[in-house]
Amino acid sequence: MKLRHNLRQLQIFQEVVRTGSLSQAARRLGLTQPAVSTAIANLESDVGFLLFRRNHYGTQLTPEAVHLAEGVDKVLASVGHLDELTDGLRDGHAGKLTVASMPGLSPTVMPRVMSRYLADFPRSRLSLQTFSSRKIAEWVAEGQFDLGVIEADAAVEELVLEEYQLCMALAVPAHRIWPGKPSSRWISTIRVP
Repeated sequence: MKLRHNLRQLQIFQEVVRTGSLSQAARRLGLTQPAVSTAIANLESDVGFLLFRRNHYGTQLTPEAVHLAEGVDKVLASVGHLDELTDGLRDGHAGKLTVASMPGLSPTVMPRVMSRYLADFPRSRLSLQTFSSRKIAEWVAEGQFDLGVIEADAAVEELVLEEYQLCMALAVPAHRIWPGKPSSRWISTIRVP
């Protein structure tokens, strides 16, 4: 079977299934009852089988229509997700971001960073992979990743480096006796380009 029906026919079919009535579906969709009847007749012609049995109580789905309704629900849900995705992409709030990170930060810092990003852009998808800084620099330059978290010495000419600061704390046992305060060489901010 070739699918020749359009999305509007599927939406009309879905509404008739939900309401159980051609006239109620027409009212909810802002259409005339003859327009709904024509769309259903055209869909029946396209699929090659009867979708509804009409009686004085309304419409009753045929067994084939019950199965078709499940598929139509999935198709229309996917179309809805596609609409959301295109809106998000147009507005800059959706898409897929592929990130590569050096091993030291992947299991510790990056999940929190990614979580914050997803909170700000919930319709986005993120992918994180771990590699050495040199490999990441090469692959970002080649376009295999959208961005990379690397050590500064792994820089490549084709890349623009932006420095970010991640605050790290020194954790020491409570019983550790320091001869005064720990020196600044023990507590520092790690700079991650």
